[in-house]
Amino acid sequence: MASLRRLIKRSEERPDKSDAQELARFAKNYLPLLFTLYTTKTEATDEGGERLAAFDTIKIYLNITSPEICAELFDRALKIMDDTTSDAFTKESVMDLLKLLIPYQNEDRLSAIYSKCINAIKKSKVKKDEKKAYRLLEVLIASDTPSCKKFMTEKTKELLTFILKSLKRNDVKYRGARLRCILHLLKYIPENQYNALKEIIPEAIICCRDINQRTRMFAFRLLEQMFVLCRKWSDKEEADIIRDYVNMIIGGLAGTPTLVSATVLALAKLTSTLRAELPPDVVQLLLESVCLLLALPTREIVGSALTYLKVFITAIQKPQLFAYLPAIVKAVISMVDDCRNHFRLKTRDVLDRLLRKFGYDTIKLLIPEDDTIMHKRLKNLRRIHLKKQAHKSESEDEDSAIGEFALKAKSKSIDDILASSDEESDDEEEKAEKKWNDKGQSYIEEDPDNIVDFLTPTATGKITAAKPVVKKKKERDVKMSSDGRLIIMDEKVEKSECASEMDDIESMMSEVVIGKKRKLSTSSDGASKYQAGGTGIHRPTKAPKLENSKKAKKEKTKPGKKGLPTFKTGKEYRAKKARGDVKLKGKPDPYAYIPLSRKLLNKRKRQKSSAQFKGVVQAALKGARKGSKAKMRKQK
Repeated sequence: MASLRRLIKRSEERPDKSDAQELARFAKNYLPLLFTLYTTKTEATDEGGERLAAFDTIKIYLNITSPEICAELFDRALKIMDDTTSDAFTKESVMDLLKLLIPYQNEDRLSAIYSKCINAIKKSKVKKDEKKAYRLLEVLIASDTPSCKKFMTEKTKELLTFILKSLKRNDVKYRGARLRCILHLLKYIPENQYNALKEIIPEAIICCRDINQRTRMFAFRLLEQMFVLCRKWSDKEEADIIRDYVNMIIGGLAGTPTLVSATVLALAKLTSTLRAELPPDVVQLLLESVCLLLALPTREIVGSALTYLKVFITAIQKPQLFAYLPAIVKAVISMVDDCRNHFRLKTRDVLDRLLRKFGYDTIKLLIPEDDTIMHKRLKNLRRIHLKKQAHKSESEDEDSAIGEFALKAKSKSIDDILASSDEESDDEEEKAEKKWNDKGQSYIEEDPDNIVDFLTPTATGKITAAKPVVKKKKERDVKMSSDGRLIIMDEKVEKSECASEMDDIESMMSEVVIGKKRKLSTSSDGASKYQAGGTGIHRPTKAPKLENSKKAKKEKTKPGKKGLPTFKTGKEYRAKKARGDVKLKGKPDPYAYIPLSRKLLNKRKRQKSSAQFKGVVQAALKGARKGSKAKMRKQK
């Protein structure tokens, strides 16, 4: 399907339309298959991508499809929509296809779909069906094809009257779709229809506080387009047009808290858009109204008022804003305690903007001395600004130092560039020559005592292309003399040489023994200085002590007892003022286990985690082997 889409796009770009006409001949074969693929319900997740690909292919293919085939597909889609036996998934899929087919229909079929949408909005009791009808109307109104434009020019008055009547029904579910219909319908409205705009403005203001972001975006865009129409229709001066339009919007401040909050947001958008054209009296009127709203105890209204102040401080120029600075600061500090605590972040943003524009000393004089909380917040903001400025100056100094160093670098002349290129070519030739010489070399395997005789048939086996490397002999724990006899060192000497290694083994094995409740080895039994062992009178007469016995634990934990080994139980890592373990300087990390985390399943970190586990296992095996060998040597 991607290849088909690419082929259609390339054929449309070419001046010769013969390729597009050839592809259009096969539309009767491709489009039904694509329609079936899109309307078929998928079970696997990977099949959803095929449906979307089919939808995109249909959208592109319809650009070169003949009107007859488009009309036939449109009629089939309408029959499926009218069929009561069709399931919800099929109807929703067919409705998506109808949106693609509407721009390519004649006026008769457009009239049929228009009537169906109007009847669905009037008579249907299901809100979902009304929303679908508004979406079909949106496609019909927004289309730029000649047939749709002609049809909408004839139906503009009727549709505008119908939509204005539907505004009295405050249904939240399809408010966004209806708002988009109004936005696209503005280009067909006749001139001087101020009454229609006055009826649309409340709907646009309410949608400024909608939960859907796209609906809010279209509401702000609708307010801008209506001001453009007022400017286009009116013969007055720019300032008078702005005053009239602001008066139409500001009336919402006398409504419910939700309407007041939405009106403040609409005024904020208007202030931001027309900041360079707003008359001074309008600016003062808007600011005074918002400052009065800040003293109210309603959070919904106060939140929107603080948003307006943030926009106002950013949009208005500094010389003009300085005149309104006392009023802004007074309004912020006169907020109700509940709203001040709830909107701490928004209040901080307002103070932050004022601090950046006018400085700490100017704002400090406007705050009463008894308002210690506000003074404290202002000091904190100043400290943050000073840190940022210091960090910024340091980075600028570093950049300037780098720039000076870069300027001092001597530019290369043509001779230098050629010389450097010659050196590079010489190096490349040397590398190539060395590589070629290495490639042709061969080596002979022989000993000083046994010289290779090339006359023997086995001489060819001694010649190799790889350089032979002498393998290092594996170091053994037991040393051997030149004549092959074993050298067994005294136990005390061995202990002194391997003291650190044995400490590590004991610490590791102590954890294993304690965990598995095994018997203590003879080296850790401290009942007497004499170690019983062997046969006869030297046989052990007492049963070995268990590791988990109270006496053994008590003896193990006693420090400084002469002749008794001390076990590292991990208490030295325990935190004094908190739970868990802490790292100690000069000692290994206190990891008794490796924590299992979902991060270990990450493909990027899998190699690191597997190496960590592998190292732990190898260390444990290595320690166990050394411990067993040491035990065997002591028993001998």
